[in-house]
Amino acid sequence: MSFSARPEVNVLVVDGDAARLGATQAAIAPVGASVLTATSVSQALAAVRGHDLALAVLAAQVDDTDALALAAQLRREPRAGQLPMIVLAAAAPEAWIARAHDAGVVEVIVLPIEPQRLADKVALIVELGAPARRLLDQLERAQRLLRSNELMVAGLIHDLRTPLMAINLSAEVAMVRSQDEAVQQAVRRIRSSSARMARVFDHLLNLSRVGTEMPEIELQPGDLGDVAEAIVAEMRAAHPAAKFELTQDGSFGGVFDASAITGSIRNLLGTALEHVGPIEPISVRIDGTHPDRLFLEVSIAGIIPADVQERMFVPGPNRARREVPGLGLGLHEIDGFVRAHGGSVVGRSRAPEGTVFELLLPRDPMASI
Repeated sequence: MSFSARPEVNVLVVDGDAARLGATQAAIAPVGASVLTATSVSQALAAVRGHDLALAVLAAQVDDTDALALAAQLRREPRAGQLPMIVLAAAAPEAWIARAHDAGVVEVIVLPIEPQRLADKVALIVELGAPARRLLDQLERAQRLLRSNELMVAGLIHDLRTPLMAINLSAEVAMVRSQDEAVQQAVRRIRSSSARMARVFDHLLNLSRVGTEMPEIELQPGDLGDVAEAIVAEMRAAHPAAKFELTQDGSFGGVFDASAITGSIRNLLGTALEHVGPIEPISVRIDGTHPDRLFLEVSIAGIIPADVQERMFVPGPNRARREVPGLGLGLHEIDGFVRAHGGSVVGRSRAPEGTVFELLLPRDPMASI
């Protein structure tokens, strides 16, 4: 086998015997990789923690640790979770070989072995692992880019809230100082539009979060209106003393996991039911006027106590240390199912708005892929 230089590839050789270590190092040098050496377990661990490795070649015994125990120990390091390993041993009992795979060892080589054959084996493993290493490198770069985008989106939305607040305050002043109907009508439009913008900001912040684990879902065509009507009817039957108000606008056809969305809406209604006053209604509003999105809102007039909000609306991951929509212990499970659809769920509880849970879904999560 002919070899080409691979200076960006690191191969680790671990052996407490200096003579064997040198011989192994010399044998695999023609592969063209950078050969790192370690004569102890601690040095091997340091090499794994400090370098990205393509392969580890282990002696059968290092210090008082046999190769399989060392391999298992190395595999527990974050940078070596998928690291292939070769063990060089004077003898390899069958039972010992059977345990090797579980420890991450791809091959046990019985010594002696010709240097060329060892170099061939090392080169083959390095070559086979190259696509996986490139894929992991691309994944790491993509994750860094996603984190950067998250910080950027969070910062921009935070900055946009300041002028939006100024617009709202100006509208309030105009409403108080002028009784002209044209001015009053314009102010109402401004307030309605700014409230809608604030809601969009909340969902954008939630959608910008990365690293959230999402459950598996099964997407099927369905009607969100039918789902909501069935859940509201179920809640009315189970809680006859409670008052549920359902309003709908638009068409509600979409592609979603009906079971997951049913559970999410039921959970939102159950949470609202826990905090609604004895004569207050629970309002459920579905908006299907947008061609690409479905929107569902559950609201009550009351404010959830501050100590409960601390548990329910604990902010989600926020590396930018900026404001994020309420999304924590109370909405965590719902959030996972909704985000698996490419959607968002947020909650807030403040005067004079009351308590509002908002669920935003794309009509077809696969349409943008």
